[in-house]
Amino acid sequence: MTEYDIHEMYAEQQARDTITALHANNGVLTVHFKNDTIEVWKRNWRGKLKRIKTRTQQWKEKITYILELI
Repeated sequence: MTEYDIHEMYAEQQARDTITALHANNGVLTVHFKNDTIEVWKRNWRGKLKRIKTRTQQWKEKITYILELI
């Protein structure tokens, strides 16, 4: 059985998921996190929020941009 240091993993998760800024504009909510990723949510016609852009998509865009520079 594999043992993990749960306290260390929890601290890393908390540091990664810390929200630094929220920006709301005409039903579009942009959430900025401490690790420089962004999530974009949009309100649909029912009033519910739907995620348009996830944090992993943001990382893929940054990686492709950096690779283009190299």
